[in-house]
Amino acid sequence: MAGTSWIISTNIKPNCKSVVEAIAGHREEFIKFPENEELNTVKTEFYIIARCPAIVGATDGTHVKIKCPGGEKATIR
Repeated sequence: MAGTSWIISTNIKPNCKSVVEAIAGHREEFIKFPENEELNTVKTEFYIIARCPAIVGATDGTHVKIKCPGGEKATIR
């Protein structure tokens, strides 16, 4: 598999922009900001969970791989 890394960099990366644009074209179908009473409900629920006032949304970054800048054995402080 290591010998095929050139395929990823030369063939897939140029297509990323078109994939992102296609997904972004559907954003209004899937990404909604709460309004009116739902907005108040969401703020209340976030406060109950995390004691953070005025939060109305969050993003989950679990799909993004983040490498530790200190290497495999580094300590996170």
